[in-house]
Amino acid sequence: MILIVDDDPSVTASLALLLKQSGHVARSAASPDDALAALAALAAGSFSLVLQDMNFSLGTDGDEGIALLMRIRTLHPELPVILITAWGSIPLAVAGMRAGAADFITKPWSNAQVIQSVSTALALAAGRADSRAPSATRAELDSRHRFPDIVGEDTKLLRVLELVARVAPTDASVLVTGESGTGKS
Repeated sequence: MILIVDDDPSVTASLALLLKQSGHVARSAASPDDALAALAALAAGSFSLVLQDMNFSLGTDGDEGIALLMRIRTLHPELPVILITAWGSIPLAVAGMRAGAADFITKPWSNAQVIQSVSTALALAAGRADSRAPSATRAELDSRHRFPDIVGEDTKLLRVLELVARVAPTDASVLVTGESGTGKS
């Protein structure tokens, strides 16, 4: 189930209909307090994603949305949150992503963009749940995927290869970091 948090009933209705047409069940909340109550009331794991607005009062700085995002991340660290706002800016998007958002969408949204973002966030969350330890040996990974130029069987490398295999079919952006000469290429 997806939790939609927005103080505008037309927005929650539109998003709920869009999600329903894509096979998702949605529930809405009109305020941060309502959202936190919904998350607390249902059994752990009932929600697979939160799609939340950034502003719930007359302010347009996004502070309310960032505060709600941080509360959700504290209470439910594995629950992906997608931020949506009519007052989008690069600094606000950066602040949201740094606070742990899975994605940032501006209003008016593209239906295809919302569905793609939701699908990607759900797929990555499902993959994250399975990535605690490598579940496959190197031979199993090589039989399912093509990694001909990567050599090694360390458990950390196997986890990276499993992550690559899960992310490759999605449209998710990936940032590879590390010291020079460690093999990022």
